[in-house]
Amino acid sequence: MKENLVHPELQHKTSDYLTSDKPGQYHSANQASGSYAPHSDPKDIEIAHFAGEINNLLNAARKKDAFDYLILIAPPTMFGLILKHMDKNVKKLVRNAIQKDLIFMKELELLDFLLENTQFPDPAFKI
Repeated sequence: MKENLVHPELQHKTSDYLTSDKPGQYHSANQASGSYAPHSDPKDIEIAHFAGEINNLLNAARKKDAFDYLILIAPPTMFGLILKHMDKNVKKLVRNAIQKDLIFMKELELLDFLLENTQFPDPAFKI
């Protein structure tokens, strides 16, 4: 299975999101009021959403027998988010898992890395 999944929302700067510099306001029944800051960064929410999309894609592909095994390579934060919500049947097909950000590697460097780290997936590997 070869899939190119693009999430354009993650290509925006955090300042591009619909956020305000002002904290939110609240008023309670006993006349108290104040302000609060959002608990989550909009970019973090989008990253978690993208991890969910990846898991949905992997699970749908597994159901169609689109792959025999899976080699998971992702930056540590994304790796954790993907793994946290990965279907147990997809997890059983993971033969290698590498926490590494490959985005800034040059093409030849990336090819060398993939050839070195993905040639012989271990059938006994457990995640």
